Amino acid sequence: MNRSYPWHVIGGVTAEGLTFRTWKRGIVVSGEDTQDAKAKVAAGTEDFPHVFGLDNFRRGDGKVRTYILASILAHRDAGVDSVRPTAIIDFGRQGCHEQNLDYFNDYREHGRHLGRGHLFVGTLPTTPPCEAAISLKLTGPCFYMDALDRFPVLWDEVTNFFEMRWIERVMVCRYTPDRLTVLLAEPGGTVEIPDDSDPETLLRRLYGAE
Repeated sequence: MNRSYPWHVIGGVTAEGLTFRTWKRGIVVSGEDTQDAKAKVAAGTEDFPHVFGLDNFRRGDGKVRTYILASILAHRDAGVDSVRPTAIIDFGRQGCHEQNLDYFNDYREHGRHLGRGHLFVGTLPTTPPCEAAISLKLTGPCFYMDALDRFPVLWDEVTNFFEMRWIERVMVCRYTPDRLTVLLAEPGGTVEIPDDSDPETLLRRLYGAE
């Protein structure tokens, strides 16, 4: 079944390892390592409005760095600058789910005084999208959502954000073991989405890319 939503997708990117492919403009960036990928992403940003910072790039692990670079390229694909009132949803069973379990199990094993879980349980499991938000200077809400891959729940949540008049854009992230997809949505218009469409499938359908 297809459902109609009162917003539209403006661009997105899928990363497989250190190869990033944008869906709207067909840009491909591939790096030998994360620093090489960072240099190539930064070198290709002269052709669109952009505000981002990579000063803290080294403090993140590979997953964090992939989120940062994919988020920058998603904005490049859309041809838009980042805007502060952007909500971020990290969706799925793999993205921050692993970090959530790591912190919970560490807390359970080592207890309140020795475990790391009691320090930042509410924040560190969302480190990858939050670091992307910091790099893009976003100040909207950011959270991790696990709905057992029921994708209409995700798209309903995007709609709910746009009912908040101060939210100007929503960035959706979905991480699986072999890829990360990031898409950007803005209010207005209508998008038809089949119930089984994940973010990458939606981008492929919208932009006709193989």
